[in-house]
Amino acid sequence: MALWHWELNAHETGGNNFTESANVNFGSPQNIYVSCALSKYNGNGGSPQADFYITGWVQNGELVTNQHVYDLDSNGISEVSLALTVNNATAQGVMTATTNR
Repeated sequence: MALWHWELNAHETGGNNFTESANVNFGSPQNIYVSCALSKYNGNGGSPQADFYITGWVQNGELVTNQHVYDLDSNGISEVSLALTVNNATAQGVMTATTNR
């Protein structure tokens, strides 16, 4: 069993959406469960918002894009793309992934 942990931080105070993104490479394809959650959040103005999610992944060598999911339970995953979008907020998102689910 393997366990991965990834953090992503974003900050925005001007009332516009700002997105910080990252790609997490697992090396060889894995039978894996990946989940995303906000671990820290602080509103910085009117109508603060934050969202941390999976935007795509590589499965069995094929790129899957234009997604907006919070967890992924699948086989043959070698890479996951993440995004943390904030508006009038400071936030930290945490992704965990485990094999042998």
